Amino acid sequence: MLKPIIKEGGITASERYLAKLAEHTFLSLWSYPNVYTDEGYSKNNEGKELCDLLVVFDNKVIIFSDKDINFNVEIDVNVAWKRWFKKSVIKSAAQLYGAESWIQRYSDRLFLDKKNQVAFPITILMKELEVYLIAVTKNSNAPAEGYFSTLGKGSTGTLMQVYPFSKNESLDNPFIIGDLNPSKSFVHVLDEVSLDLLLNELDTISDFTTYLKEKELAIRDGFLQQTAGEEDLLAHYLLNPEKTKLGTIPRLIGNQRDHSIMIAEGAWEEYTSSDLAKGLKSFRDKSFYWDELITLFSKHILSAQVGWGSEVPFNIHEKAVNYLAAENRKSRGCLCEAFEDKLQTVPQNTRSARLTFSPQYKDRLYVFLFFPRNDKQTNSDYRLSRQDAIKAYSLVAKYQNPEAIHVIVLATETQKSETRSEDIYSVHYDKSLSTEERKEAKRIMKENNVLNYTKRFNSKYLSAESTRPYINMSPDVGRNSPCICGSGKKYKKCCLGTV
Repeated sequence: MLKPIIKEGGITASERYLAKLAEHTFLSLWSYPNVYTDEGYSKNNEGKELCDLLVVFDNKVIIFSDKDINFNVEIDVNVAWKRWFKKSVIKSAAQLYGAESWIQRYSDRLFLDKKNQVAFPITILMKELEVYLIAVTKNSNAPAEGYFSTLGKGSTGTLMQVYPFSKNESLDNPFIIGDLNPSKSFVHVLDEVSLDLLLNELDTISDFTTYLKEKELAIRDGFLQQTAGEEDLLAHYLLNPEKTKLGTIPRLIGNQRDHSIMIAEGAWEEYTSSDLAKGLKSFRDKSFYWDELITLFSKHILSAQVGWGSEVPFNIHEKAVNYLAAENRKSRGCLCEAFEDKLQTVPQNTRSARLTFSPQYKDRLYVFLFFPRNDKQTNSDYRLSRQDAIKAYSLVAKYQNPEAIHVIVLATETQKSETRSEDIYSVHYDKSLSTEERKEAKRIMKENNVLNYTKRFNSKYLSAESTRPYINMSPDVGRNSPCICGSGKKYKKCCLGTV
């Protein structure tokens, strides 16, 4: 039985802002402020805070430590920097390493409250676990900008990154950070400016973690030596996109491990004036509906107001929406384009569907089902009918596409409907269909006219080579038969050519 999930809201104003920003990027189903462990509970009847924010998505874990430490501009900058760095960065790193260790050992001993009454709702997939550590700092931006200006260097005020620097070297060089501990997981130190920038530009879990992973590999391989600021590294990444990825940190051709790169100030300005920046905005605008769906489904799951499936546990609901959230920004743009293009062509009283493989995950097949409402149906009867159709389409989609491992059906009303509701249904096919299932799929296709007409849909976002075929379902009906929309006219004089 699904139950409401109550999360902490963040203890300080800084933590609350971090939680709000993270929910925008990672969305509420996977972002949890102020998570606790059961360490010390037997003595104090209270658990110990693990971190300020925990994001969990499959095998990806992002741990945030937030420190709002004042930078004393009234004293010598070298002294002020040392004090600020120890409290903001070194202390955060210690908390992050501790949280990472706990999760690796006791991932089943996490709670949403200090009284340990509410267990952490998401199972962390430990196989091939990816952990990302982020130290969020405050109040260094203005002092850094002033400091670098006195040295005759222009600066946005973000922290300079010289990765070969040890922790002690960073202490002796104001506003420069390095790789804090090369023997442990990399700690990304982000001030308020770079944090906002990353979470707004890389606003999907996939895009954000892909960037962090590329950055870590480039640093630890010795290829990336330094950058003037996080914004310039981000620009370098986004200026080198790949077909289904927003960006990459390109390596030199061949085995040239003795080469390295340094990224100078000004790369961000170059990126923001480029066509690539306009393209990313286009992807984001195009995929707005996809984001809204994830937000809507997440809200209903967290409040346990899902209607159909209320008896199903949290993890089943989370997995269905997980497929939507796993898509990166480019993939969402292409999927939304397919969805909206089909929605605009389906007559109001016609059942129709489109199938498309995810551009990012080649074994994930989406079924966009547009199911009209009958004026004589109650809402309950309509939803039950649509649920039956969802299951039928899922089976036929798998039958027609044996290579699909995951089939996700997204169902809604046709255009111009007076009401709008959405259902999502996912099936993981870990083996081929049985003989009986194939027979049932063929029967459904024949008797219910499900997915009998194939049409290619060309996305303007991907090249023709990378676009998979889409399938447009239209009932097999004669030209002189009564029209399927129920108008009473002959099919050839009504909806023929419009489906």
